Amino acid sequence: MAVAAVYLRQTNKRLDACYDYDIPENLVKGVVPGVRVVVGFGNGNRVLEGFVVAIKDHSDYSGALKSIRWVIDEVPVLTTSQLALCQWMRDYYCSLYYEALAFFVSPVPVEHRMSEERVEEGYQAYTVTETVYHLTEAGHQGHTTGRHMNRVIDLLRFRDYTASEMREILGDIASSRRALIQKGWVIARERCIDLEDTEDKKPMGPPEALVGRAKACYLKYSAKETPEKPVFFCLRNKKSRFALYAKLIADCLKTGKQAVLLYPEVGLSLENQKDFYQFFGNRGAVCHGRLKKRERYLLYEGVRTGSIQVVMGSRAALFLPYGQLGLIIIDEEMDGSYYAASMPRFHTLRVAQEYARITGAQLVAGDALPSVQAYAAAASHSWQFIGDLSMTSKPPVVVDMQAEIRQGNLDFMSRPLEKALVENSAAGKKSLLLLNRRGYASYTFCRDCGYVPKCESCGVTLKYYQDGTLRCPYCGKTQVKSTSCPRCGSRRYRTMGLGVDQAEAVLRKRYPHWRILKIDGGTVPDYEAYKAMNETLSKGEWDVVLGTRLLIKGFAFGPVDLAAALLMDNDMNFGDYTSGEKAYQLYARFFSLSQGMALGQTYEPENETVAALASGDPPVFYRSELSYRKALGYPPAGHLAVFGVMAPDARMARADALTLGKTLKESLGDQGTQGYTLFEPTLAGRQPGSGEIRYKLLLKLKTLVHFQSIMRGIIQDGGIERLGSRISIEIDPPVTI
Repeated sequence: MAVAAVYLRQTNKRLDACYDYDIPENLVKGVVPGVRVVVGFGNGNRVLEGFVVAIKDHSDYSGALKSIRWVIDEVPVLTTSQLALCQWMRDYYCSLYYEALAFFVSPVPVEHRMSEERVEEGYQAYTVTETVYHLTEAGHQGHTTGRHMNRVIDLLRFRDYTASEMREILGDIASSRRALIQKGWVIARERCIDLEDTEDKKPMGPPEALVGRAKACYLKYSAKETPEKPVFFCLRNKKSRFALYAKLIADCLKTGKQAVLLYPEVGLSLENQKDFYQFFGNRGAVCHGRLKKRERYLLYEGVRTGSIQVVMGSRAALFLPYGQLGLIIIDEEMDGSYYAASMPRFHTLRVAQEYARITGAQLVAGDALPSVQAYAAAASHSWQFIGDLSMTSKPPVVVDMQAEIRQGNLDFMSRPLEKALVENSAAGKKSLLLLNRRGYASYTFCRDCGYVPKCESCGVTLKYYQDGTLRCPYCGKTQVKSTSCPRCGSRRYRTMGLGVDQAEAVLRKRYPHWRILKIDGGTVPDYEAYKAMNETLSKGEWDVVLGTRLLIKGFAFGPVDLAAALLMDNDMNFGDYTSGEKAYQLYARFFSLSQGMALGQTYEPENETVAALASGDPPVFYRSELSYRKALGYPPAGHLAVFGVMAPDARMARADALTLGKTLKESLGDQGTQGYTLFEPTLAGRQPGSGEIRYKLLLKLKTLVHFQSIMRGIIQDGGIERLGSRISIEIDPPVTI
């Protein structure tokens, strides 16, 4: 008797378990772990999709087993390692199996007809052709003085590209491409994109020679005594890190295994795309959210069959079906985009750690500065730290804005900053100014009744912009600011706080001869705008760049002689246990952009984060932060489970939050012996997007083992499904508010 263990595609957490199904004789060969099947479920034999996770020779179920009706997939859509990782994600993050599975499965089901008899699901047969551009022998030998034509030639030396791929990497070079075609140096040809018609793999180009600190890091890595231990590379220069990663990947590919290189956002992976393809040719592929359906499917199949050996891209690249994964690299490991906002709400680094354990792959993380988590792992010797943590720039001059006020200066610029800016401008030097507040003002406030306008859908404070509108930073809904308070009618309804737009307006009025650029989410909303801004910056026709935290995202500023933070206080006092770390990371990276002077303005010069920045010694900050987290039981010294309770009605949300809190307390047992702290539910405003009222329960834990065990019991007993509110569960989230 052959039995399949199957998870069902359904949304009831209480029913999310493995169910045994008999495998009919005619389906024995097709039913294997990793394929989807069609089954009947319940007394009404409701037709559901299921996912096979194991095959057994018997079942412990005493009743009669139902039979699998049909097999959807001809081949498994998950590898054995992916099956193990998917199960781990479901258990670790308390999610549905199919919620975790959604990150793994093939992206292109094009037919889906389900009936009592059978399911038919297929994939589009990509037999059409696409136009690609190929460098001829004359092009390889040719010489030209045209800068853009040389860029096209350099790109095409290692592989053929479509027009859209070339535009992504080089920008608008259509005229240069046409000129090269007229010379006979480039030809356009049709390439079949059917999976069976794959190109010959061109030999890999030599990775860029490692020099300086990158070379020292590689030599130390090569000599490490424990190959399986994860490694953190601390290297300030992004290009040096990329060259180091390329060398590690080349070494991995020589062993016949695959590699994946993750970046936190599309802009970073496309920034390195040209070098990536020069190193790895057609063995490499880029994975990001802008891929078309055809491109996603070809990428998936290329990785599955092994024709693609290395993938560079966003966190989605981790979930491709690697047959022999030997190396996982995560750059800028603490970037917020590595955290998944939908269930299961995971952090990519934690999932990568487990995936490396399952596959035996080497895990590497790298950044200019480690996260507190990575620093603690290195200090405990569970990770190996390679690199130099010392600051390469001068520590910032800290300006006490309270003292400026006492001396009669009420301006947002201190006198030391204004003096440095004016001197820089007179000498023809460049300056960067950071104010991490979008919009013209922080918020609008009635001085009589205290009214602050908030988004009706998201519940967050609306930001005021210079065009007279109030805009939600989450959903983008806009309304015109009235001249009087909507609640009490007072005329004392005014904007409060300084935003980057207002700072720009003041600077332009005060210094009309300065060439000022602004970088924020409005001026750089996407990768095309990022490339355009970099093009403008590279010309050097600017004096001052003013911006938000986007300033640290790899822009081509060139030599900078002043980096000044207009106000650090909001980031340091955001109200979350990670506020200090995020502020330190932001400002330490920003100040390092200056080869000259760095300056930070604050109303709280005695703040520990400010003191650590001023010391110029990063270990000072990390030791202080770890001591604080250990004292209060925050990660990495402990664990956090954060429950979100969301409902349209505030009374329902609060009642369900109290009920859930009571259930948790009863199940967890005595706080003293079990080592946990459960806080009372607190109102957390509205859920962005849905507008639901959200209550939050915060649970501190010394370990997760007992918690995960009791949570599975609560779920199976209906403790979640009985509540009328929607419930979300987050384990060690980067932000708790």
